[in-house]
Amino acid sequence: MIEFLTSSNLARVKIALGVLESDISKAVKTATRKTFKWAERKAAKDIAAEAGIPYRAARARTRAKYRLSGSGQVWFGLNPVSAKYLGAKDRKGGFTNNKLNKHFFRRRGRARLPIDRVEKSIEADGMAYVEAEFPDEVRAKLLEEFFAALDKVGGRETGTSQQILNA
Repeated sequence: MIEFLTSSNLARVKIALGVLESDISKAVKTATRKTFKWAERKAAKDIAAEAGIPYRAARARTRAKYRLSGSGQVWFGLNPVSAKYLGAKDRKGGFTNNKLNKHFFRRRGRARLPIDRVEKSIEADGMAYVEAEFPDEVRAKLLEEFFAALDKVGGRETGTSQQILNA
């Protein structure tokens, strides 16, 4: 959970800005929803770039769950990605099979069996991104969205609430 959205911090914001409890509640809900939707898309985009996989493959492996009280989590599927989702076609040394969901396979030797599914590992790249910069980006975005929503609810110009609180 992001530490900023605690009751003591929200009470301080309420006193400093002179806003109603209902306005703060609306701003928290709006900021949470926008932030976690943004985080879901941003994580998929960045993991796809880091791991060298298509965005659509990373987007299918990213989910955001959140509560409108200001907390949430983003789930990342970091299991290996099948070559099917990387654009593999029939190539020398491998084949696809319609009965096996058109995944790309290679034979281990000259015999017909055993076969191995061709996959690309993304766990190392994905974990490096998740542990390094992602949590700080989400915190910054949540604060930005919170103050923007608070300004909109209060009828102020964007950025005014944050300037008042920082002064």
